[in-house]
Amino acid sequence: MRSKTFTSRNKTVVLYEDGTVKRQGVKQTLNVDKNGYVRLTIFGVRKRLHQWMAQSFLPNPENKPCVNHIDGNKSNNHISNLEWATYKENNDHAAVTGLMGRHCETHTQASLTNEQVLEIVAKWNSGKYDFRYDIAHEYGVSQGTIEKILRGERWAKITGIKKNADGRGHADRIVMEAERFYRHTDMTMADIARRLNVSASVIGRWKKLHQWTKA
Repeated sequence: MRSKTFTSRNKTVVLYEDGTVKRQGVKQTLNVDKNGYVRLTIFGVRKRLHQWMAQSFLPNPENKPCVNHIDGNKSNNHISNLEWATYKENNDHAAVTGLMGRHCETHTQASLTNEQVLEIVAKWNSGKYDFRYDIAHEYGVSQGTIEKILRGERWAKITGIKKNADGRGHADRIVMEAERFYRHTDMTMADIARRLNVSASVIGRWKKLHQWTKA
């Protein structure tokens, strides 16, 4: 049976293709959320089990955002019962199986990693996206989640965006100022952080994400 192993600090979580989960070799009993989906948290990242399964075992060459339970049974998380789908395919499938809902299965209460949050800010600041919905669709979260990230209402400690900021303008300005200080002055990361009223660790994340180099 195929498996996927996740390791952190000498601890392991193993996910098997039939949906079985073992921690340190012990089979786990998983919780079911109010919508009937099995939940799994791996080293602080919480997702529905079928999301973990699809991302671990099923190729997704078309980058489809949703995961369907083929037989409509939310507790059947064997990879043979899962498939990637577009939003339309997901809605059509939900109508047939009786799982009709407002969002695709990867959407509701989807988790984001710190790296994904930084990617979201960078993508919006790049100017390549005209609508925040497009980024929300890409990451399987609501547009409201994207807006809260860009306003500094969520993950502010990661992004460094001040609460109630105006999204692109504020985030873009502060990142550009940080890069300018880094590239064209002798200021240390700590100096830049104090100047812009963000933490030094945030400046470090931006430097890595945007690949800043000295001028």
